[in-house]
Amino acid sequence: MRSLLLMGVLLISACSSGHKPPPEPDWSNTVPVNKTIPVDTQGAANES
Repeated sequence: MRSLLLMGVLLISACSSGHKPPPEPDWSNTVPVNKTIPVDTQGAANES
């Protein structure tokens, strides 16, 4: 019985420790998509 009580206390203390949000992604290495597509192929899918 004592071990069950101890497990309950540990579970409650673990849940109440607070939720840390995930870190923000690093967008510094990204390239705008419209600058990576050659000009002659931009919009080619809409013309057919």
